[in-house]
Amino acid sequence: IAAWTTALEIAERLGDLEYQLRALWGLWHFRVSRGECRAALDLALRFGDRVAAPDRAPDRPVGERMVGTSLHYLGDQTSARRHLESMLAHYVDSARRSHMIRFQYDQPLVARMILARILWLQGFPDQGLRLARSNVVDAQAIGHAVSLCGALEVSSLLEIWSGELEAAERSVAMLLDRSGRSALSVWHARARCLRMRSTLDRAVDS
Repeated sequence: IAAWTTALEIAERLGDLEYQLRALWGLWHFRVSRGECRAALDLALRFGDRVAAPDRAPDRPVGERMVGTSLHYLGDQTSARRHLESMLAHYVDSARRSHMIRFQYDQPLVARMILARILWLQGFPDQGLRLARSNVVDAQAIGHAVSLCGALEVSSLLEIWSGELEAAERSVAMLLDRSGRSALSVWHARARCLRMRSTLDRAVDS
């Protein structure tokens, strides 16, 4: 966090808006990954303030996705869903490649990952699971390893929640393979956790 904070301070001192956005995104991702979601929401709102100018319109959906994700983890599923659906409705596809490079993930894919979880939590498990699975197909077509691992993780998780353990095991196996081949150690660790969860659930069912 010290490194991202320093990067943000330098970017602000230089008046470099592009690297302010990248640093804010890095700080946000760090906070939300640690479960510090109120701090993450503040950072997402600061990101949104910086992309209010007309020439930054293509980056506004990224900020809205950050807000929606923060609200999801804070438990406000209704507001989170509203932000994510708005983000997807207004996303400019021509910015997709740029966003993958600057903000690590394919933005529509990662928004749909969170939206699938929200649908499941709001009592629409079938819709959530369909969205998660279609997201895997889309991620495979794009061929972006980090986004694909994220899509597989969500699909695996919702399959476990839904009791579809054979399907979950197939998704987890794909996640283990893809994360291993791409040397994505964090995703590989998550896949091992999901495999254990699926194994435990199967043991309980038997």
